[in-house]
Amino acid sequence: MAIYLQKSAAGGPPDPAHPVMRWDLAWSLFLPQHVGDIPKGIYPRGVIGDLTNWAWNEFSKIGGRLRPGRAPVICCVVPPLTPAGEEYVVRLASFWDDAVYWASDDGARTGSNLWRPPLVSIEGRGSYGELDERLTAEEDGATTQFFYPQLGLGRLHAMLETMEPGQASARLHSHSAVDEYYLIVDGKATLRMGPHAFVVEKGHLIGKPSGLDLTSQILADQGEAVTILDMEIWPDFRLRDKDVVHYPDFGEVIMRGRGWRALFPDESLDDGQDLLEHYDHGYRRHRDGTWSPEDLPGAPARQKD
Repeated sequence: MAIYLQKSAAGGPPDPAHPVMRWDLAWSLFLPQHVGDIPKGIYPRGVIGDLTNWAWNEFSKIGGRLRPGRAPVICCVVPPLTPAGEEYVVRLASFWDDAVYWASDDGARTGSNLWRPPLVSIEGRGSYGELDERLTAEEDGATTQFFYPQLGLGRLHAMLETMEPGQASARLHSHSAVDEYYLIVDGKATLRMGPHAFVVEKGHLIGKPSGLDLTSQILADQGEAVTILDMEIWPDFRLRDKDVVHYPDFGEVIMRGRGWRALFPDESLDDGQDLLEHYDHGYRRHRDGTWSPEDLPGAPARQKD
C-alpha cells in the first residue's frame, strides 16, 4: 500500500486503476491565490483549514491501515508544488500510509520514500523543514510558530509563542469548551489567573480546564523574553464546537464557533431566573436588560410585574 503524488497534466488527469484525490482542484477551490504553496505568516486553522479538512476527509474515505480490501495505491494529483507545499502534502499523507512516493506521468513510482514523522522542533524555528518557516507569524514584535497541520488534525492546537518584554500572550480570558495548557519553554513571566498573579519560569506547566470560567494571561514583565508552548484541546478536531470566551479586563463575552460569532458586554449577563419564571409568557428582552410584552405563538403577552 502506498500514496503516490502525481503532477496534474495539461491534457487532463490520469486515469489509473486506483483511487484519485484531486489536490489540484481542491487547492484552486480553497486557496486560489496560493495554488501549490502555503502562504507565509498566516493563522493556518483559518487560511488553510478548509483545504486540510478536505484532504483529511478524503484520506479517511479511501485510506487507512485497517481498511480491508483497500486499493494498493492512492493517487494524489497535485499542482506544481513549492517546497513548503510539497512538505504540507507529504506530512498529511504520511498520517494515512507508511509509504509516500512521487510518480511519473505514466503512474510508475519514482524516487525514495518521502514519508515524514509527525515531529516538530520547539528548539529552533525552521530547523526541520520549509513548512516551519511558512507557518511562523510575527505581529507587534511577538513571534508565533504554529504546529498545525504538521501534528495532524487531532483535537490539539499547539503553537510556540515568543514574547518580548512588555508583551502579553493574550487577553485575560476563559473558555467554555477548550482546555488550555501552557509550558514555559524559556524565560520568566507573570501568570495572571483569576485575581491571582505569580511568577512562572522555564519548566513550569500550567493547566486551565474548560468550563470553569477560570481566566489566565501570561505577561512578559520580568525584564526578559518569554517563550511559551500554548496547547489548546478542542472537543472536536475540526473546531466545529461552540465556545464562549470571557475577557474580564474588557468586560466582553464572545460566542464563537461554526455559524456563531457574537459579542456582548458581560454586564448584561443575567442569572436566567427571570427566563425560568416567565418561560411561557410572550415578551422581547432588550439590550439594556429591560423587556416589553409581546404576543408570540403559544405564548400570551407577559404582564408587567
